[in-house]
Amino acid sequence: MAKVLVDGNYFVTRACYAPNIQHDFDPTSQLLRNLWDFKDLGELIVVFDGRHPDFRLNLLPDYKKKPAKEMDEEEAEKAEHIRWLRKANREAATELLGLAGIVCLVHPDYEADDAIYRLAGHLSRGDEPVYAVTSDSDYFQMCKLGVLVHRPYHNETVDRVAFYRTYGFDVDYYPLFLSMTGTHNGVPGIHGIGPKKAAQVIAELDSPDLEGLRKWCHNTNTKLSAAVRDGLKIVKRNMVLVDLDRVPLTEGEMAAMWLKARDETRMDYRKFLIKAKELKVGNAAKWVPYLLGKKGK
Repeated sequence: MAKVLVDGNYFVTRACYAPNIQHDFDPTSQLLRNLWDFKDLGELIVVFDGRHPDFRLNLLPDYKKKPAKEMDEEEAEKAEHIRWLRKANREAATELLGLAGIVCLVHPDYEADDAIYRLAGHLSRGDEPVYAVTSDSDYFQMCKLGVLVHRPYHNETVDRVAFYRTYGFDVDYYPLFLSMTGTHNGVPGIHGIGPKKAAQVIAELDSPDLEGLRKWCHNTNTKLSAAVRDGLKIVKRNMVLVDLDRVPLTEGEMAAMWLKARDETRMDYRKFLIKAKELKVGNAAKWVPYLLGKKGK
């Protein structure tokens, strides 16, 4: 059966900022609605963030921090509520999905994309397809593992070929591309180097690593190469921050965590419904026929 690795943190966080939140657990309701659309792809595995790894914070203390801004009392209260809402819904989703027989994983020391990348690497060695479900473009790195990146809000599924058609270069070069342009995670790139210029540089490289970039800078004498040459230290730092191959987490560790969680997860649709009602999580009842069908197999 295909494996479907869902970035639960992405969907819960997105729902917490939705303007139409009716009550505290609408984000969990939204996650259930999302998962309903993915359930037929294969076995669902939902992964949430642990903490930001030390190796990233040591390199960039402001990693994933938004620029500070002055807030009035109402804005500060709203921001605090959003923080509570994310935490409460992650905890509720983990419990609720476990009762639905859906494995939830949280590595205490790594983020969801780190954990998904390593687990996907292990699972992709099998014969069945592996999907990574998120709209986070950083996940495109997983295409080099043979993983299909399903982006529901963009209505597309991206593999290595589709990535090349969009970007014009192989996915192996993607970490270097992100290291030059910077990312949405608060990782600054080289000043003045955007996606078009970064793609132009990559088209002229012999290898997808820092050494290949240094060689290009040495052999090329243009304004663009001078800007990149001045930013090589930034690229060197960013490669450690963004390249998921460099994360000090093993496939074996994630595989063991998944198998343990899989063995311990027990579906109980009655408790699932009771818990959903207790939390006022909508859209839970539609899962029951599906869960009963799974139980009968």
